[in-house]
This record gives sequence, C-alpha cells and structure tokens, in this order.
Amino acid sequence: MPIDPSFLPPAASPEEPPVHSDAMSAAAVDAIPSSAATPHIGHTLLFGLLVGLAGFVVGLVFALVVMRLAPHLHESAEQMQTDPLLVIPVEAVIYAIAAAASFLLFPLFWNRPFGQGVHWRAFVARRRWWVLAAIGVATSVIVQILSNFLPIPKELPIDKFFTHPLGVWLIAVFGVTVAPAFEELAFRGFLLPSLASAWDWLTQRARASRQSPVALTPHQVTESEWPQQTAVHSPLPADGADVFLRAGTEPDSNAGRDFSVSDPQWSLPALIFATIITSIGFAMLHGAQLAHSFAPLAVLFAVSVVLCITRLRFHSLAASTVVHSMYNATL
Repeated sequence: MPIDPSFLPPAASPEEPPVHSDAMSAAAVDAIPSSAATPHIGHTLLFGLLVGLAGFVVGLVFALVVMRLAPHLHESAEQMQTDPLLVIPVEAVIYAIAAAASFLLFPLFWNRPFGQGVHWRAFVARRRWWVLAAIGVATSVIVQILSNFLPIPKELPIDKFFTHPLGVWLIAVFGVTVAPAFEELAFRGFLLPSLASAWDWLTQRARASRQSPVALTPHQVTESEWPQQTAVHSPLPADGADVFLRAGTEPDSNAGRDFSVSDPQWSLPALIFATIITSIGFAMLHGAQLAHSFAPLAVLFAVSVVLCITRLRFHSLAASTVVHSMYNATL
C-alpha cells in the first residue's frame, strides 16, 4: 500500500542547525501553562497601583466631604478623619474598588478566572474548615496569653475604635469579613508568591551565569517567565516539595482538571525570604494603629508567619483567609 506523504514528518534541512539544549528548555518553558506565572512581581506592582489609586480617589472625596460638613457638625475635620464610624466604611470602599478592578483586569493578563490566578481554591477551605478554624482560634488564644507578658502600651490608637458600641460592631463585622479577605489577597495572594518566584528566578539566573555564561544567549528570560522557570527548574527535590507544599492539593472534583491545582515548587530559601518580607509588610500595614510599638508589631509579624505557612501548606488562599477571619473573630 502506498504511504500518504502527509503522514510523514517533514525532513530536516541539511542547513538547519541542531536545536540547542537551552533552546529546548526555552521551548519547554513557553509550553508551560501561564498559570504558573501568576502572580509575578509585575502583577503585584500593578495590584499595588490599583490600591493606591483607589485610596487616593476615595480619600480625596472623603476629605472634601469632611471639609464641607465639619462646620455644620459638632466634630472638627481632624476628629472626623479619625472617627471609626467614618474611617471603616471609607476603608471598605477602597478595598471594594481595588478588588473589583483587580477582578476585572487581571483575568485579561492571565487568560483564566481571577480565583484560579491567585489560587483561591475554596474547596480546600470547605473540606478543612474545622482545621483552619482551630488554627485561627488557637493562634488568637496564644497571642492573647503572650500579650500579658509583652511590653504592650496600655493605650493604642486602635483603642479609639472600641469607644462607641456601634464602632465595636462595625469593626467586628469589617474585621471578620472584608479586612481578612482583602489583606490575604494582597499579602498572601500577590506578594508572597511573587516574592518566592522572584527569589528562585534570581538564584537560578545567578547559578546559570556562573556555570555557563554563554548558555543564556540563545534565550533571554523575560520577567513574565520568572515563575515558569521556577516551575521547570525547581531546586527542591520532588519528595521534599511534596512534604511541604503538596498537602491538600487534591483536585476539586467539581472543578475538573485545571492548572490552579498547584503552585510552582519554590525552594525553601525562597519561601523563607517571601514569608519574612510579607510578614514585615503585613505588620507595618497596622503600624499606625499600634503606634509603631515593637511588641504589638512583633506579634502581628508572628501571626503573619502562621498565615503564610497556612497558605503554602494547604496550597490555598481561601485557607489562610479562613484562619485570618477566625483569628480576628476570636479577638
């Protein structure tokens, strides 16, 4: 039977140079689903820009309204700008605008739903909710016990939020719902994974340049490929990565097979670096409320470490959000 030529692979041209091993690595990198690249440092910077713009616009409108209403009320403009009954709703509006803009914008870059891009993975929180709730409650109880032995000032700026009954209810609802969700999105959804991916990309580039400086010339890696390189050339052994990162990574039976099931297998130094920087940022976010006192900030740093470990251990942003919410609810 004659063979149909269309079924034969094209013959290689004698003038065509052999494919370099690095070029094959580059092709393998390009073939990786782009979910491995979300989020990277560029995405995190863009998210920060969205939050900054939302804060600037809403803050400007709030300041103008306060200046207009202050002469007709019993409070001065300075008192109104620190009134919890006004500050908390304004902060909630800023969070809502930034989150909505992110929800609409980032899927355009990621070519997938927003939840998959940040590895929300709600099914993990649904299946392990009692474990996550216990972690949040236990963390809160331990923090309260340790606070009795730490040099925490008797009066802090955040105490103003508890001087009015309505303010107490307002901060309770805000602290259990809106604040944990948005703070986890910012710190454990964007900052933590992007820092870990950037660390591994930099160390791999440095190692490759020491071993073979010429090998980088066929394909210069761009910023968008940082986490992709990490996923392909992870310095973690497969079994070690499984021990630390792969728990709770079973695919969602309701969601089918998708690329949101796993993160890149970051190295242990990358995880430590990202956790430390993320926790410092998380503590400093609350610095003004705690008068920048070292002891309360150190406590928040430790709480953030717990949240980062939860996010990495359960491979789910929803998991750390549940722990954060239960921690605040217990307080």
